[in-house]
Amino acid sequence: MAEIDYPGAPFRAWTGPTQLVWDAKEWSGVGNLGGISAVQESSSPEAPAMTLEISGISSASIALALDETSQRRRATVWLSIFELVGEAWQVVPDPWRLRRGWTDVHKLMISGKTATIQVTVESIFVRLKTARTMRYSDADQQRLFPGDTGFRYANTIGERPIYWGVATPTGAISNAGGNIGSGRVNYAL
Repeated sequence: MAEIDYPGAPFRAWTGPTQLVWDAKEWSGVGNLGGISAVQESSSPEAPAMTLEISGISSASIALALDETSQRRRATVWLSIFELVGEAWQVVPDPWRLRRGWTDVHKLMISGKTATIQVTVESIFVRLKTARTMRYSDADQQRLFPGDTGFRYANTIGERPIYWGVATPTGAISNAGGNIGSGRVNYAL
């Protein structure tokens, strides 16, 4: 079973022939039209990817896969045992989660009247390779603490002259709040 959390329309599929209800969610049966690449694990600190593939897709699914918000979506793949109860498939309790990660590349292959989408799912450890940059700026401060005005003038500091250890020139703006042009030595930034 595979789930990709696309905004507004999560994609849920399993390799069976019919619809399935599990975890209070409805899963589409893709049968032979779906596939999952080999799941690789290693003891070295790397993040191997896996590929989900589905064939015979509709134009709505193609549009969803080609949308710019399709990358970096949460994806989860489970391994489960199913049993047929009456005419409905049921999940044997406690499926094993094979992989949780983020979608990366969506490849669309069209041949004749059929289309196939391949979605690469990166491990959650791939985020360790991503640089987390933060700046001492008003924008980053507002993202962390909305309404805080502590950095509202941070962008203008580079434009102001700082007189360190010398008298402030006549007519210059004092950094320490002294009288303008008083000849006072300012040591504050």
